[in-house]
Amino acid sequence: MTANGGLTREQAQARADRIRAFRAELAAAESDGAVTLTPDQRRSLDSYHDAHLASLTSRFDVDRTETQHQLSLGLRVVSLLGAVALTAAAILFFEQIWGLLPSAGQIAIVWGAPIGVLGAARQTARRERTLYFTALLAIVAFGCFVLNVFVLGAVLNARESALPLLLWAAFAFALAYAWNLRLLLAAGALCGIAFCAATAVSWSRIPWDAFFVRPEWLLLPAAATAAASQAHFNANRGGFPQTLRIVGFGTIAVAIVVLSSFGEASRLWLAPRTIEHFYQVVGFGYAIALIAAGVRRRWNESVNLGASLFGLLLLLRFVDWWWDWMPKYLFFLLVGATALLFMFVLRALRRSAAERHA
Repeated sequence: MTANGGLTREQAQARADRIRAFRAELAAAESDGAVTLTPDQRRSLDSYHDAHLASLTSRFDVDRTETQHQLSLGLRVVSLLGAVALTAAAILFFEQIWGLLPSAGQIAIVWGAPIGVLGAARQTARRERTLYFTALLAIVAFGCFVLNVFVLGAVLNARESALPLLLWAAFAFALAYAWNLRLLLAAGALCGIAFCAATAVSWSRIPWDAFFVRPEWLLLPAAATAAASQAHFNANRGGFPQTLRIVGFGTIAVAIVVLSSFGEASRLWLAPRTIEHFYQVVGFGYAIALIAAGVRRRWNESVNLGASLFGLLLLLRFVDWWWDWMPKYLFFLLVGATALLFMFVLRALRRSAAERHA
């Protein structure tokens, strides 16, 4: 999660995984008699790998065994659950004592909470290389900051606007880029997309929160978010490009799905049914484009998202066309047959990609 000498922790972990896989495959090849190393070659190779693993472990605390990898995954899940629980506890505690505090006390607490948690996160980051506890505290700090903006707006009787979304995005991005935290990067990107959409809505003399029911306002900022994944300052951070593509492409996919089923949500000057048909065609084209781009550029998340979107749109269309009059067993049989056909198509694409990179 942290960069060190031009190497990210994700890259260091990938190198450790390759060493572990190489050792396992070499052992299998030796067992089958395909290759035989002399004792000197074996010692030299083991020393080379051991030195690399020792260096990676000292700098990044990488997982050297499958057990460590599983435990690290558990740590990520538990840290997320812990962050959510602690944030909820802080909010509920403040709610419990809120009425007993004067306005000055309320402001002092909501300002002090994120600053205090942020200070704890900074101290923790100096002591750990994996940043699990730092990530937990950073998420709690973000939750406290969200509460902070809400409370200040209420205490100061501020006019409702989209500005809190910008503040939340800026704070989430600051934490994400400080410690390479992908979850907070996603939170910042979502807040940024919402702020841009809300600002565009307000310029049209429409209440800023109307973007919730007008998904088209999300399309342009979501596309900009996906494009930002290619920026140099993101490309060199492990997992950042994938996260931004998931948020950007995923937001576009959600907007298209909504518009393909509820034409009334569109700003286009067309009949709702016509708008739905238009976005259905756009949705299938977009799904195919995601799959094609993902295969060409090796963006696994784009391939998965495109395949999921294509399947969801197809299922929704099947429901529209046949659910009311077709026998249910026949409906699900048709869905299953279509899924099998889609699997054959994806397998053909997989073979084509393998031949291209052979």
